[in-house]
Amino acid sequence: MRSRVDLTALRSLIGGARRRRLQIGWSQETLARHAGLHRNTVRLLESGDVDPSATTTVRLLVAVGASGFCVCDTCALPCFGQALDTDRADVDALCGQLGPAIRALRERIGWTIEHLAEQSNVHHNSVGMIERSEVHTETSTLIRLLRALDVNRLGWEPDACATRLRLH
Repeated sequence: MRSRVDLTALRSLIGGARRRRLQIGWSQETLARHAGLHRNTVRLLESGDVDPSATTTVRLLVAVGASGFCVCDTCALPCFGQALDTDRADVDALCGQLGPAIRALRERIGWTIEHLAEQSNVHHNSVGMIERSEVHTETSTLIRLLRALDVNRLGWEPDACATRLRLH
């Protein structure tokens, strides 16, 4: 169940991407083309009426040049730094790293799946499926997991061989 804080964080994250789109002079259609999304998807995202999958959100953020996003108690905002020169397949591979990265961090701090589920208010079965990359998680769920794990920045960085996901 999403809370008001989750929706506020989601809207601030998508709102930051919208502001960036306007700064660079792109229409929703141009952004959709660069992100590999349908124009109507961008319209719905910017209206704040949907909770997109984390993959859709990352595609949108990468397309506008974000290098990740920052999470605090009440909001989430895109971070801009070294932009990726990547295609849709790379973004999908990057998103495939989300679950294993969450699992590695959870194990590093000594939490069980059940404890993370309790701290994030996400069902333990869902946490397990997210960690195993069996499902595409909603962005609001990802934000709740990151907050519970005390992660304040999720970023993606070019590496010598591939793009790597970083949790800070």
